[in-house]
Amino acid sequence: MTVEARGAEVSEVRCPDGPVLLRGADEVVDEAGVVHPVTRPVVALCICDKSQRLPWCDGTHKAVARARRRRGAADAHSGREGTSGEVQRDVPERA
Repeated sequence: MTVEARGAEVSEVRCPDGPVLLRGADEVVDEAGVVHPVTRPVVALCICDKSQRLPWCDGTHKAVARARRRRGAADAHSGREGTSGEVQRDVPERA
C-alpha cells in the first residue's frame, strides 16, 4: 500500500514485522486518493495490506507472521524448504 502523509513535521518509524508509525501527520492520503484525517499524535499504518481498517493497522500482521512462522517450521521439519526460503513443490517433470 502506498500512502502520503501530510503535516508540518512528519516522522516515520518502521516496526519490524509490523506497521509504520507516523508522528506529526495531519492527514494520510491512500492509493485511491482518499484523504484520512489524523486525530492522534501517532498513528500506525498497515503495510501488510491485510488490515480490515486500511490504511490503519489493526494488528492483523501478527496473525500473518504467526502463520508464516508455522509454515516455515513445518517446511523445515519436512525438509522441503529450498535455499531461497520458498517451499519446493513436488511437481512431476514433463517429458
